[in-house]
Amino acid sequence: MEKVMFNEKQPDYRYFKLPNGNADVFIYEYIGEEENTTDDGNTYTEYLYNMNQFCCNQNEITEEMIKENFNKFLNYDTSKEEISISDRLDALESAVVEMAGVIYND
Repeated sequence: MEKVMFNEKQPDYRYFKLPNGNADVFIYEYIGEEENTTDDGNTYTEYLYNMNQFCCNQNEITEEMIKENFNKFLNYDTSKEEISISDRLDALESAVVEMAGVIYND
């Protein structure tokens, strides 16, 4: 989890489905906002959030799970998970098939 600032308010989460069956997930916890002034005197608002970003398997962590309890995933860490040899082989096989499609469809 890290603290980040945005120029616009953020949703509670973003869930991006990827073609390989994974999903990129962004969780946002609103902390507050700050009014700032530019060098020429204009003011603007920055929104401060705690944010976590991770990649997961869409079948293991669904968007519905995130939607129901997004705060549960604010400290979620995928680096602790071991990737099985079977999952690695599946990923490699998918990558080879995808590359072959690009090479031979030109």
